[in-house]
Formats: sequence, C-alpha cells, structure tokens
Amino acid sequence: MLHDRAHADDEDSFSPTYNEEDPDAVDPTNLASALEGEDLNFYHQMVRISPPQAEPTAQAPLGGMDAPQPAMAMGGDATAQTLTTLMQHLLDEKQEGAKSRKTLSQRDCATLLLSVPSVVVDGHVLEGPKLLAWFNEVVSTWLPKEYWATSFAFNATKSLFKDAPELMASWVQATQGDTQVLQLKSQNRWREAWNLVAASIVAAHVGDRHMALRKKTKAPQHLLQHGDKTVAKTTTAHLEDVQAARVLGLWDHFATFLHDIEADAMSIDGYRVSMLGIDLGSEEGRAGHAHILRVVRKYLDRQRALELFGALRPEIQTFIENSPSGKKLLDDSAAAFTWEEVRTLATEFETREKARDQDVARQLKKLGVEVPKPSKG
Repeated sequence: MLHDRAHADDEDSFSPTYNEEDPDAVDPTNLASALEGEDLNFYHQMVRISPPQAEPTAQAPLGGMDAPQPAMAMGGDATAQTLTTLMQHLLDEKQEGAKSRKTLSQRDCATLLLSVPSVVVDGHVLEGPKLLAWFNEVVSTWLPKEYWATSFAFNATKSLFKDAPELMASWVQATQGDTQVLQLKSQNRWREAWNLVAASIVAAHVGDRHMALRKKTKAPQHLLQHGDKTVAKTTTAHLEDVQAARVLGLWDHFATFLHDIEADAMSIDGYRVSMLGIDLGSEEGRAGHAHILRVVRKYLDRQRALELFGALRPEIQTFIENSPSGKKLLDDSAAAFTWEEVRTLATEFETREKARDQDVARQLKKLGVEVPKPSKG
C-alpha cells in the first residue's frame, strides 16, 4: 500500500525518507506524516511512536487527553486487541496446515501410483483370479486409506490402466456413466467410489461368475447327479452325507462351529461364560447367545444350499441361475438362498423336463417313430 502511494501520479503522493543508519529502512516518522484517516489509525495501532522528549513533561491529569488509555475489559488496549486478532489468524493457519498434512500431496499420490504393479505382465493383461488378486492388492497394500482423500487421487487411478485399453474403457464408463459412482464422487467419498469402479471392471473382465461358482461348489464324485439319478435321490444322498459327518465328528465348516457352540452352552453352569465370552446366567446373555445361533444357522443353510447346487446336473444349475432367484446365488447375505429353495427349483425343472419329454414322445409316435420307454429312474 505504501509503495503504491509513493509511486502514484496524483497530488497525494509523498516521497519517503530513509534512516541514515539503515538506508534500506523507511523512516517511520515520515510515513506517519503522510498517512491520514483509516490508514493513520491502523498505523498508530500497529506502531506506537512517541515523539522525542528533551525534557520530562508534567503528568497529565486523570482523564486527560494525553493520559494512557485504561485497559479494556477483555484485556489490553486497542493495540493488544489487534495483535490478538493477528495471532489468532496465525494459529488458525497453523491448524489448517496441520490438518492438510494428513492429506497426501499430489506428488505423494503420483509416487504411490508408480509403486503399484502393472496390470500387464509379459505383454498380457491379467485376467480371472489374477486380476481379482491385483484389485485386492491395490487397496490393501499399495494405496492406503490416506490416499483416497482428494479428487486428484481418484482420477489419477486411470493411469493404472494405461497399458490395458479395455480396462481403461471400463474405468471411463464406470466413472462417467455409473450414477452411484457419480453420487459418491459428489460427496467426496472417493474410496467407496473406487470400490464400485473396481467391481464394475471385475464384472466386465473376470468372466462368468456363475461358472466360477459351479467350479467352487462342485460336489464330490459320489454325490454328483448323473445318468438317471433323480433330484430326490441326489438330495437324499446329500442329507446322508451330512448325517455321516455329524455322527463321525468330521469337520463340516459351519456345522462344526454350530455344534461346538451348542455343546459348550450345554456343558457350563449358570456362573460361567460361554466360549464366545457371553454370560449365559443373565437374560441379556441368553438373548445374545440365541441371536448368534440364529445367524450361524442361516450361514449353515446357505452352505447346504450351495453344496446341493454343486451336485446337480448342469442343465438344472442353468435353470436355477436363470430363475428369478438365481441372482441370490451370488448374494452376500446369509439368508439369501436356502437349501429348500434349491431343492424346490431343481424338482420343478425335473418335473417340466419329464412333461416335455412326454410331449415329444407323443408327437414322435404320431409320426410313426418308435420311442423307447423312459427308465424308471
């Protein structure tokens, strides 16, 4: 401000003088004489200039104009108040800086991205389980939670697919066309937006998830449905296998866990806690224990449903996958798909298949074609 006043072209400009001892310092007495109005008031608040006194002067009477101003109620005079405001401003800036240091800079984000292994190995883009593992490592190892704090960090993930055009196209489609992703971006929820983008890319490039589920849940050879083996026989064989594992005390995933919880609860008295750390002597503890049992039973039923699904013929599996309940096969919810639902859908397919075969046989007989009788199985 003072520099502009000194070099202005109007009549109010002034020529600052300099201290003889320090030529680079502007003489404050000269500056004060050139200021007026609000500038002068601010100047006097920031810099107190006492005129040179050759002789001590008489003390001004109480309440006089030259008497020192009394301290303000909040502490200090106007100068102190101004300095307090300036100091608070500096403290606020420091706090803001401390907060910003928790956010990685753009340079830090770029460095982290360079540390992520390429999605292209030996000239081939990762696919299938390897691509799934790569996406899992991106968020669990290479890009920590602190990374997902800015839009720059989210948008920079596009560079991860610079050598894989198809994956980059899926990234663009998900980030610009998915309404859920756009909503999360508008809310600055970058990590959640990335999770949806990654899921979209995986769904488009990993392959048929239903086929992967069939391989994962394929039953042992002696339980598979084949030949003239009906759904009823397959279901019976599955239940017998489950009972045999229970009687022999074999490991059976959720069934083993459920059996151990129930056995532990039966073996303790009312003054001990269960293996889950729950006091079964209180009403609240018993209610919590019962709730845990219900949850485990739901997961066990889901396990049995997938075991039965993996034993069925491929045609029946396709029918179940294409049914309105088919999407529940890939649902994360424990109660999404039950054993009874799988058995019912499989029986429905088998009934329709028999009716269709009978219709075809009748039509062939009308045409004079001899059709062998179906087997009793």
